[in-house]
Amino acid sequence: MRAILSPIMMKTRKRFATQRRALKEKKTRPQPYTARPTPAVEHIATGPASPPAYYFNSYQQPFRISILVLQRNAFPCEYNQVKCANGLQCVYNSKFCDGVKHCADGSDEDGEVCKAYVCPEWKRKCADGQQCVDEPYSWCDGNVDCKDKSDEDPGFCRDYSCSDYKQKCSNGLQCISQYSVCDGHEDCTDKSDEDPDFCRARECDSDKVKCDDGIQCIYKSDVCNKYTHCNDKSDEDENMCKARICEPYETKCADNYQCLNIDKVCNGYTNCNDESDEDAVACKEYQCPSGRVKCADGIECVRIDRICDGREHCRDDSDEDKVKCKARECPYGSRKCDDDYRCINEEQWCDGRTECSTGEDEDPHMCLDYECPAGFVKCKDGLQCIRAFTMCTGNVLGPGSECKDGSDNDTDHCSAYECPVYFAKCPNGHQCVHQSMICSGEQMCDGESEDEEQFCKTRSCGDIMSKCDNGYQCVLDFKTCDGVADCADSSDEDPDLCVE
Repeated sequence: MRAILSPIMMKTRKRFATQRRALKEKKTRPQPYTARPTPAVEHIATGPASPPAYYFNSYQQPFRISILVLQRNAFPCEYNQVKCANGLQCVYNSKFCDGVKHCADGSDEDGEVCKAYVCPEWKRKCADGQQCVDEPYSWCDGNVDCKDKSDEDPGFCRDYSCSDYKQKCSNGLQCISQYSVCDGHEDCTDKSDEDPDFCRARECDSDKVKCDDGIQCIYKSDVCNKYTHCNDKSDEDENMCKARICEPYETKCADNYQCLNIDKVCNGYTNCNDESDEDAVACKEYQCPSGRVKCADGIECVRIDRICDGREHCRDDSDEDKVKCKARECPYGSRKCDDDYRCINEEQWCDGRTECSTGEDEDPHMCLDYECPAGFVKCKDGLQCIRAFTMCTGNVLGPGSECKDGSDNDTDHCSAYECPVYFAKCPNGHQCVHQSMICSGEQMCDGESEDEEQFCKTRSCGDIMSKCDNGYQCVLDFKTCDGVADCADSSDEDPDLCVE
């Protein structure tokens, strides 16, 4: 049987063959080239079904991938999935080369394929080049995720910059959440996050308070709730709790001990330990807070935006009474169904999914004249509204992902489409990509990567981004000199540029 190559694989072979010829003609020492993204993998190519094909990796060294022979009637995978080598199973891209076998035949963890695979932008390759691990959450966190343990390698972690909302332990080897510091639980392997002297000198976050020991910080909502959180038990001291003044948005339970958010009073669910917040007699006299109204029983308070929304929230079902719903005006941003008088958010009208029981929200005659809400645009047939930022995205969200008529990725329709704010047209002229993603070093536009590279050389990076020395890649300003190379040529971490 003849091997069937997808258009993406054919394009990949052509491009890498060109690179091989260029390298051979130069006859020079192989040099790392600026990163070209590996196209999305349509299927895993392993096995002896056809002669081996040779490609080049990011250092222009040859590697071998055998092309899988597919049956002509093989079922397709979703745009964000990869087909296993046996042709019988699809796995999500996010689970591809993650160190766990998801394909029954194990082909998603094939060593040669994974070495050639480019991890998604939210993942990073382990040192062995065969495994992709989530970044920043799984790197230098004290837990080994890479099979070769490179994500916790001391030499690597000492130079690793923790992400936002994380900070390094004293040994410089581990990143922990800043919300875990001085919380009474040791997260750093060296225990530095709970060092008494350090914690006494440290202020708690705005939503936390210090225990009497001056060391531990706990959430304000955990104080006087009948559950001990402070190691010294000071958060549940009875005298303190009874004398405590609740926040303006809270009220005291009948026991004068516990403070409760007013939105949780008479809401149908018991929150006070003494159950006084759902006492029927007290709730009949209770005035609902702003944004809530009483059910017909006079006991329960529900949110106004849940009245006549087609779902019962009151225990007596009075929030969906048809007589009252017919006479009631819908809140701003909603429209009423004529059949059952439900209020439906205007974003759900003419969105391709039926909400009203008779389907009037998707009636073709109505939708042709319907004006899409702000931030939405019409599909070519005029019958459906989709979010503007999902129109004409090409391979970013997958072909025909929103419009039922497929016009959200129709070349002619998209060529005339004006991209929304913060989006830019690709060099192909029919695809919109967020300005922070285009010219980012990853191929986001459909077509040849060389076209995108040439386009980016003449394009300005804008106010919040800077161009790398290679001339075609833009990186966000706050990623410059942050200790992590984002430019393919590492120019954003140039020592001369990053001198304080």
